[in-house]
Amino acid sequence: MRSFTFTSLFGQTDVVLEVASYTYNPLSIAILLKDAEDRTPYTTATVNIGKYTGNGSVLGPYCAFLDTNNNPTLEEFLIRHHIAKPYTRFGEPVYGASGFVEYPLYEFDPELLRQIDPEGCAQYEQEYEKELRAYQADADLASYGLDYSWLEEDLEYTP
Repeated sequence: MRSFTFTSLFGQTDVVLEVASYTYNPLSIAILLKDAEDRTPYTTATVNIGKYTGNGSVLGPYCAFLDTNNNPTLEEFLIRHHIAKPYTRFGEPVYGASGFVEYPLYEFDPELLRQIDPEGCAQYEQEYEKELRAYQADADLASYGLDYSWLEEDLEYTP
């Protein structure tokens, strides 16, 4: 498996990338960095803060918010190795917020990730397609005037 040198605030470590899906939100790709020698977890590069990018749009394939709160050197690492690039809308970067932290949205290179972790990518693509179909089905129901917003976990149900 291809390894990369990751420079953190604590020094340099050779890491490999592993692709996974979040159980709660399979639209967001999960990228794990593991030690290249023994495959122990080093850090999780992404955060699962939701599937929306604003304006009612959902995350595109191979997109995720980066955990720059715990990994301040992560953006430089991903860009330097051509693993991912900032996702932009109308030329401006897109961010997602959780608490007091804003996380940048990045688009990962699918071809590179398929070379690095073909099994992880295949599983992610299956989960992404399944979740996207479910989202589209919910959107279709909403277009008929059916309100399922009370099912969203972030909203409180008030009769």
